[in-house]
Amino acid sequence: MAVLVTHRVPLAFQQGQVIREQTGLEVLIACGENGDEVPKRRLADFPAIACTAQVFINWLKRGLLRMDDLSLLIIDEVHHAVK
Repeated sequence: MAVLVTHRVPLAFQQGQVIREQTGLEVLIACGENGDEVPKRRLADFPAIACTAQVFINWLKRGLLRMDDLSLLIIDEVHHAVK
């Protein structure tokens, strides 16, 4: 699966929609509001996911997603990834 990680909720929705329109793929868009509601079996059903960074981290920590599951990882605006 391909995953696009953003740092803001509106970007997850915007980029998820762009991926959907440009590729015709079914895209799961997940953010804080709905990120915890996605069960593991459903993640594998989507060829593409657009989510916020925290949702992505939560899925990794909970074992709902592994880096081995990904064929492509895009980190949008990675310059914001500072702590």
